[in-house]
Order: sequence, then C-alpha cells, then structure tokens
Amino acid sequence: AALGAEVCATDHPRVVHKAEATIMEGGLLEGIPEAARSRLRFRPLAWGSNAEGNEATNLSELCGFAGPIDLVVGADLVYDGFPVEALHETVASALLEHGATAMLALQPRLFPMAAALKEPKIVQAFLRRLAQQGHGWDVTAQPAGSGALGAAQQPRLPDGQAASKGLVLATITPPGARSVPARSRKRG
Repeated sequence: AALGAEVCATDHPRVVHKAEATIMEGGLLEGIPEAARSRLRFRPLAWGSNAEGNEATNLSELCGFAGPIDLVVGADLVYDGFPVEALHETVASALLEHGATAMLALQPRLFPMAAALKEPKIVQAFLRRLAQQGHGWDVTAQPAGSGALGAAQQPRLPDGQAASKGLVLATITPPGARSVPARSRKRG
C-alpha cells in the first residue's frame, strides 16, 4: 500500500478483526501516510470453496477490487489441525481465476509454541501438491538461509538458533499467469 498498490489482507473470519487491530493500532503502520493506509483493507476468508463464513469466493469481489488480483502473498499458512486441502484449493483457485502469482513464506515452526507443527513435512507436501497440479504450474521453493534475511537482524530462539530455521520461500505461478506490473519510478 505504501508503494501505491491496493492491498487486501485476509484471515479466518473468527480472527480477522484481531489481525486488523494489531496492524492498525499496534504501531505497525507508523510513518505510513494516510493515503497508503486507505489502500489497505481487511476481509474475512475461510479456506475452501464451501467454507462457512466466506462472503465471496472471488478475491477481487471479496476485496472490492475493480480488476483481477496480481499477486497473492502469504505467510504462516500451514498449521496442525488446519485444512491444508482447503488451503490448496483456495490458493490454486485464486491463482488460476486471476492469472496471478503467489509468493509464500512457509515455516514448519519447530520451536516451542502453540503453532508448532507436529509433522513439519506438511509444508513440503503442500508445495509438492501445488507443483503436481498439472501442466504449466511452476513452483519454486528455496530455504531462506540467514543471508537471505539478514543474519544480524534475526531474532534468536531460546536455544540460540535463528527464528527463521526451516523457513521456505516459495513462488507459485499457474499456467497463463500475467506478469506482475512493474511500478514506474519518477525521476527528478
């Protein structure tokens, strides 16, 4: 939003209001001009085509965009007890419908916290399923090593390991995806 894009942040219908409050009132937008803040909206989205609580299944419609979405950005999407199949359906459907590309940051959460995965291979299985979607799907995934995120700035876990341990950055492009338009720069 700060660079001029219309941005729609989604979360599960039961928690989207908490996410919005955290971002809008938690100081995360400090220094961001009001014009940029006005381009940021929050919407509830439950994964899956028949998920209870979805007001719309088309992301452009849900977010109030005039045209198709260009880019899906996601992080911390895979958890124990959450419907990975429904997540796959939602991501694949949105990308195909809009000709969009996705950039996802997925982490097995190996450190002790409520969101730790009992089965860390769920992340790999999710990405493999997208790659096997059919002809023309391009899924690239790479570990985000300490150099990718700036090792000096990374938070550390109690055992001294980088909090980004196991983090995978993935780009998913369906067949027929449009190029994400480059933002023109003003010279002065």
